[in-house]
Amino acid sequence: WLIPRMPNELYVATYVLAAVMIGAVIMLFFGLFNTVGVELVYFTTAGAWFVLLMESTEMLVAATAPATR
Repeated sequence: WLIPRMPNELYVATYVLAAVMIGAVIMLFFGLFNTVGVELVYFTTAGAWFVLLMESTEMLVAATAPATR
């Protein structure tokens, strides 16, 4: 993996959000979503994933940083 020691929850969330994005494209092909709907799904899932990445990175830095006074 690119970043070692990241929590497994981040990897699970990545796969789940990728599945949601793929599902949105499939729904687009069947006519259940339009292009704007797919863009909204992509924007919200990408934003949620970015927040999870920042939280995971912050926890990783806090866990590996030396203790200060």
